[in-house]
Amino acid sequence: MEYDIIVVGGGPAGLSAAVRAAWVAAPAVTYRARVLVLDAGDAPGGLSRWQPLVMNSPGVVFTKRELKSMLRSCDLFGVEIKQGRVEALRTLESGGFEVTTADATYQCLATVIATGCRLGHRNEHRLFHHNRVLWFHDNATLDQVMEQLDANDRIKSICLCGSEAVAATHQYLMKPRRVELRTIAEPPYAEDPVPGVERGRLTLIEVDTAADRLRLQVESMYGAIDNIECDVLIVDFNAYQKTASSLGFLQCAPRRFANGFISTGRDMGCDVPGLFAAGDATSTPFSVVKAMSEGTVAGFAAYAHVCALRTGTAPNLFPFFPYEI
Repeated sequence: MEYDIIVVGGGPAGLSAAVRAAWVAAPAVTYRARVLVLDAGDAPGGLSRWQPLVMNSPGVVFTKRELKSMLRSCDLFGVEIKQGRVEALRTLESGGFEVTTADATYQCLATVIATGCRLGHRNEHRLFHHNRVLWFHDNATLDQVMEQLDANDRIKSICLCGSEAVAATHQYLMKPRRVELRTIAEPPYAEDPVPGVERGRLTLIEVDTAADRLRLQVESMYGAIDNIECDVLIVDFNAYQKTASSLGFLQCAPRRFANGFISTGRDMGCDVPGLFAAGDATSTPFSVVKAMSEGTVAGFAAYAHVCALRTGTAPNLFPFFPYEI
């Protein structure tokens, strides 16, 4: 096995799991686990790279400062971070898992799924800060955003992307508009297609600098690729709370809820031995506090699982110890 633990997703949940799995052995050195984080974006951090995330109430936020602190901990405890979108995760007959990206294949004894509510794309957060990628909190806010874009003569076309529940949002927007509007519903799908709503998975976001437009690549349910050009991409993050759309790479079969989220126990373990999940891959509500706490538990449990396999005994480690600043 190249790695003991592979964490899929480099947001607050995934980084919490990775740091915990690597740090927990440091005081006792029962067994030093080799931990790898695979993140689909151009750098780890997930949504925290877009803007500060509310942890549990306004004013209590997870900012880039906290993100940098977690990345320093990864470096301190030897966590390896690689950029790569996971395309397949399957179990091995000999035990453990095989994780495949577009560039490489890895094997490990335990895996933590922390993909968040939606798979990220390279440079997406930068486009957000340049107002080319937008998100919104509710339908009323979306209507205000649409009115502002509709009044901007430079905006000719908009693409609205979300989960199947985005269809309801599209119905809300069915009024005369100057701009062209295309709506993409990402899998999984539970209901009959809604007229005017296209089904497909957003796989690529690029900028056509010559035309000063976004170029989107959407893969249909049948594998066909559709290239879409637009001026602005609106991401309906609220719609992703309805279904777990970030788990299409799972080829092993953990027990999942009807809406696709992974069912876990109190140690964040699944019914597949060695497979753990944390954060937005498990259930709503989406919260940084939930993501980090579940990631911490999943990382500790994944380490205990690996240590038992490597040494023959479960680690006798207390999960916390007093610390002075």
